[in-house]
Amino acid sequence: MLKLNQVTDLLGITKTREPGTDEAERNLPDVVKVEELAPKEVFLTWSAPSRPVKTGFNSSLNRTFMIIGIVIALILVILQEFFLILVIASLIFVTHVLSETPPDNVSYEVSSHGLMIDNQQFYWQEMRRFFFSQEEGHDAFVIEMASAVTSRLYITTSGVDVEKLKSILLSKIHFLQVPPESFLDKTYKSVLDKFNI
Repeated sequence: MLKLNQVTDLLGITKTREPGTDEAERNLPDVVKVEELAPKEVFLTWSAPSRPVKTGFNSSLNRTFMIIGIVIALILVILQEFFLILVIASLIFVTHVLSETPPDNVSYEVSSHGLMIDNQQFYWQEMRRFFFSQEEGHDAFVIEMASAVTSRLYITTSGVDVEKLKSILLSKIHFLQVPPESFLDKTYKSVLDKFNI
C-alpha cells in the first residue's frame, strides 16, 4: 500500500528521501573550510535588480479579478469566515506592495570560491546544477542548491554577458537544457493557460 509521502514524492510536491542519496549531496562536505580554499580569483562581477520588476495587470484583467474577489468576499462574509478574508486581503496587499516597490540593485560576483550575492557567499560545493529561466519576460538563471534550506537561487541576468556567465558556471556545475518542472509547476501553468484573457 502506498504511503502519503510516497504519493507526494511521485507528484513532485514533496521530496522526502534518505539524506545522501543524491549524487551532489554525497559529494557535499559537511562544512566548507574557507582556509583550505585556494586564493580567490574573481571571474565576473555585475549589478542587477534583486528580483524581476513586475508590472501590473491590464485593466480588464483587474476588473475581472475585482468582481470575482467581491463575490467571493460576500460569500465569505455570509459564512462568517472573517479570518479567511483577512488572509486573502493580506496576500493581495503583499502582492500589490511588491508590484509597486522597485527592487534594490544587488551586486553579484562569480569567483573561484563560488557566487557572492551582496556579501553572502555560496560555495561551488553547495551548488548542484543550473538552468536558465524566463519569468514574465525577464531572463534569469536558477541555481539549485544541495542544501534543504535554500533550494534555489533565482538571479536576474540584466547587465551581464550571459554567454561568459554560462561558460564559467559550466566549468563548475552541471547545466540543464530544460528547466525541471514539478507537479505543482505543471498544474500552475495549466491553470494560467485556462485563464488566458
